Amino acid sequence: MKTIHRSFGYVKPHAMGSQAAVTAVGDIFETAGVRVSGLKRLSGADVARGGFFDRQHGAAARYATAPDAAALPLGSDGARAAFEAAFGEPLDKVLAAGALLPAERAREKLGLSPDGLLREWAEHGASRIAPGLYVARLEHEGLYVANGFHPAARAPFADPDGPGVMAFELSFEMPWRDFLEVVVGDESPAAALEESVRGFLYDRRDALGLRIDRYDNVIHASSSPLEALLDRMAWRTPAAWRRDPFFKRLGADPAALEALRDDEELLASLRGLGEDEAAAAVAARLR
Repeated sequence: MKTIHRSFGYVKPHAMGSQAAVTAVGDIFETAGVRVSGLKRLSGADVARGGFFDRQHGAAARYATAPDAAALPLGSDGARAAFEAAFGEPLDKVLAAGALLPAERAREKLGLSPDGLLREWAEHGASRIAPGLYVARLEHEGLYVANGFHPAARAPFADPDGPGVMAFELSFEMPWRDFLEVVVGDESPAAALEESVRGFLYDRRDALGLRIDRYDNVIHASSSPLEALLDRMAWRTPAAWRRDPFFKRLGADPAALEALRDDEELLASLRGLGEDEAAAAVAARLR
């Protein structure tokens, strides 16, 4: 009996304005033998109201939207050392001065749009301080900003007047790695195989009137069985994801699985691997 693999995906907002692009995604999946089911259009208002995008991005979103620096994971010696190595300034001094702000608080203070904050934040370069926490120093503002990328990443998804996303379930018999590389395509569409979703649409971006790059890369598709489960836990109802075969196989507490959303090392190591390897790695992590 062949193994049926299950991924979760959605067409991203920037591509939702092109019906030709949305149709092409479905056609490429069909040609490759990938079954699409559970299609659901979620408006920007739906995404904002449901908090789906923020749940999917775990710690990155929590730290960007935290009320203040006290909610950031800065208590460990490792985080303090990473901060001081990156910026040459004692973390305690910065915190005492109120000079470290989560992205949304910084955006409010500086009166910047999400894209405006991203430009400022990216211009100065960011350093990884802890899992899910990246900080950049805006020198001319005298501020350190945590996860300044997140408001801009979130904005097109949660725009009440925006197109939202088209979410779907994907099932296939090919190996996960083939699904990612041959069908979905490299995360950087310029490097994707021309027959993949991202490669095909990248080659036709001008005709479609779409900006397609590493960030606006047409679709999201879960890269492993664990990521697929976590994506469902973010975007679907509990009644739906509790029926997930991989969830049943793991037999783990949902809260323990949620904590794995922030385990960058584990998620990266499972990319393209199948259910057996993923289940063994998750069991070892939770042991």
